[in-house]
Amino acid sequence: MKNVKSFFRWLISTIYPNKCMCCGELIDEEDFLCHRCNNDLERINLDDICLEWGLEKSDCVCQFNIFRFTSLICAFKNTGSARKIYYSFKFQKKQHYVKFFANEMCSAIKKCYLDVKFDLICSVPSYKKFGYDHSGYIAKEISKILNIPLYFHTFHQITFLHHHDYRLLTGRLQIH
Repeated sequence: MKNVKSFFRWLISTIYPNKCMCCGELIDEEDFLCHRCNNDLERINLDDICLEWGLEKSDCVCQFNIFRFTSLICAFKNTGSARKIYYSFKFQKKQHYVKFFANEMCSAIKKCYLDVKFDLICSVPSYKKFGYDHSGYIAKEISKILNIPLYFHTFHQITFLHHHDYRLLTGRLQIH
């Protein structure tokens, strides 16, 4: 059985070789990015992060006091290669990119929230104009990797906010 799976994996990789998500260069099967694009990716420095905004302290927007989060992290800066890859995932429905984003988020979670035991993973439901809930796919994969239960929202984000006052939710959910 294992040999059959290996054969089919080999056959599929022969027809559809693994390519860098950013530039399209051929890469090893277990990789997501070529070395050049991986080096160009602007990751957030998780050792110098504002946990209220998920940004490096030098870029933090705490002083604007628009929203307040208990804690928040980001794996990448929303620039260059990271933006290109994410927009391809979101708008071009490249669902096979989900493992890359989930792995990167899990690494950030494990580093920044080492002492936190999470009860569940949930995603902010996205506007279905694009045909699928990209954040739901990432949440599902993170749930698998970290072995934490997944909670799916059943309401549409825009409809919910128009018909319900989001302030009613304040204090109802504890978010870590």
